[in-house]
Amino acid sequence: MAKTRLENGVEITLCENNRVLGYERDCSKHHSILTDATRVSTYSLTDYKCVHSWSVRQHSPLTSTAVYDQQSGSYVAVKKHKNLIKWSKETTDLVKVKPVILSTAVYSLLADDTSTLVVFEDGAVADLEHVLNYPKADRPSTLPKNVDLKGSASFLHGNQRKICLLAQNQKDKIWRIFVFDKGSENPGKQLVFRNEDKDAFIVTYSLLPVEDSVHVITIWNNGNVCLSVIPFLTTDEYVECRPLLTVKSQSAAVTWLGVDYFAISGLKGMDKENPNLEFLTIWDSKFNTLQAKMELPNTDTNTAKIAFFEDTILLSRGDKIVAYRFSCPNASLAGALGCLRNRDSENTITVQADWKPMAARAEEKIAVKEKLLKEAMDKQKSKTEAMFASSCKNLLATLNTDRFPDSCYLTPLLQHVARRCTEEKQFWPKQALVDIVEFCNISASSCQEFLNVVLDKQDKDVLSVCLKNMSDVPEDVIVRSLQLFLRSHKGYETGLQNEIANPFNEDLAQLINIILKCQCNDVFLAESLKHLDIGEVLVLVEYLYYLLSTVENKEEVKVELVIDWICLLLDSHYTSLVISNKAKTLLLRLHTVVETQVQYFRQLNSLQGLLHTMIKSNKATYANSKKSNQLYSIETIRLF
Repeated sequence: MAKTRLENGVEITLCENNRVLGYERDCSKHHSILTDATRVSTYSLTDYKCVHSWSVRQHSPLTSTAVYDQQSGSYVAVKKHKNLIKWSKETTDLVKVKPVILSTAVYSLLADDTSTLVVFEDGAVADLEHVLNYPKADRPSTLPKNVDLKGSASFLHGNQRKICLLAQNQKDKIWRIFVFDKGSENPGKQLVFRNEDKDAFIVTYSLLPVEDSVHVITIWNNGNVCLSVIPFLTTDEYVECRPLLTVKSQSAAVTWLGVDYFAISGLKGMDKENPNLEFLTIWDSKFNTLQAKMELPNTDTNTAKIAFFEDTILLSRGDKIVAYRFSCPNASLAGALGCLRNRDSENTITVQADWKPMAARAEEKIAVKEKLLKEAMDKQKSKTEAMFASSCKNLLATLNTDRFPDSCYLTPLLQHVARRCTEEKQFWPKQALVDIVEFCNISASSCQEFLNVVLDKQDKDVLSVCLKNMSDVPEDVIVRSLQLFLRSHKGYETGLQNEIANPFNEDLAQLINIILKCQCNDVFLAESLKHLDIGEVLVLVEYLYYLLSTVENKEEVKVELVIDWICLLLDSHYTSLVISNKAKTLLLRLHTVVETQVQYFRQLNSLQGLLHTMIKSNKATYANSKKSNQLYSIETIRLF
């Protein structure tokens, strides 16, 4: 199986005054644009050699990362916040390039294959050509007053260009993200980052478009690395910040490396002998596991910038820019998207499609889905549970279970149900909720409020469906669900047996098995398991002992999962189990089972030598035998 690989760094260049502004893609995918305060350079990512370089005077520094404008085939940058310059590859001296003086300071330039956008510090966004033709024009801002712009990004979603602005309110210091379409008069959706630490602020971030949503990974000043998923179609007002891990560094920088991986530079505490060493690390975004790390050289600076292009990570620390080659295992895109190649090439037909009617039909379908979603969320049109169930049925009929983007219609619907159930205590459309959750894979982190309501109502049927069908269920929800199921089992505190017996009835055992098979992070789960009391721990350990001891249950829950849960429970409640008299007998029986299993596998290993000798001798025998043309033989081994 392929592993994540991170090679030693190659120093590309030095930058003046430690002021690296950023990196952008050049006209070629194998070239990158590097910008510092006094220079713009393009570098080859194959041999790391400088292709072109342009400089400006020190008293007129660059204040934005230079970009390549595909429409004009020119480079664009900003000097002293308001001086916009544009030049070609043939230009030798930027001092001679006449700037266009703007009336408003520029925050950043955003370029893609279609056009280049100019983002002003007040939040206004305009096309580059319009800015060049009308440099003094007044442009409406997309941000409210008393908000400071902290970041910007753009990407294509279908035929529409989406713009994301990250900002912080000057008064309440709350961080917000604004998502809107290019050219739209509507300022778009404003969402507030919800973080448990209200005094925390974002230090660095990275955005990645994924289907009908944008994934935002943020590092906060308290060390939390959080993942937020923002659907383009959402009625929520908040963005949940799901903690992935905690880092010890004041100079960390982060970037996505694709959907499944992200890189963080400047991490400390990863070397026990020298905890102050800093590392460049690659993490798996699904399971939050460390995939690769590389020690970084010491530096006095607390600032760093990181980006990736193709198979190269560019990292600036201090006055050095270093390139690191990396490789990650390929995701199974064919299996995920159902793009199976037809092996019969002779039957392949080339079709020239007219995309306009197809785009119109797609927009029509989206409009129908949005209309049905609004009807389901309208209290007047869905007054009763039956009316709500009918609206949900109509909505589900228009969605496709095989397409991930369609789940974005169901997440706001579940959140709406959670809020409505809080206001209307009697409203609980159980069967409709089961149908919604079973329809497709919904991210649990995007509907945390709904899961909390399900737990509060103690609806085990809906909860079991959520645990079985939802992805990335938080560990605290798993443990709270476990508590709910265990407390429905009467007499669990005194239910310890001296024989191998299932302490649960069949229905409860099925619910517990669903819990055991939930994907989770061991570190976070161990912390959450501490909320179980000793009685709940004992009856759960007894059930795990039953699963470990009986053959017929090994297909239901794998032995590896059972062992993992036993270890987590013992680690999280070690002291309580040691001093508990009720736990003594159970732990001794558990020890006996483990010892028996270890002895059994040792005996199996001893058979390896015997089988190897027998197979070798049989090959020699059958080679000289008249029956050597037979496909197989049957041998009987008698063990004493």
